Amino acid sequence: MCGFIVGFDSDTPSIFQRQIDFIQKSGIVSAMVGMLQASPVTRLFERLMREQHHRARSSDSEAEHRGWIHPGKETV
Repeated sequence: MCGFIVGFDSDTPSIFQRQIDFIQKSGIVSAMVGMLQASPVTRLFERLMREQHHRARSSDSEAEHRGWIHPGKETV
């Protein structure tokens, strides 16, 4: 079992295929991939808010739920 996080500033769209290739070559049997999420009251959260990397999801029923946007991408 192995976990990966995507959504860092340095990630490009190629990160997904690179991860697939790495996972297959490494023989990892079970992998989990998650989006980078910043908890409130952290430096990362404050930076993302300041740089406006966020938007409220209008389709969610939970008003407090927020999606994070990476520059130049529509990954939420």
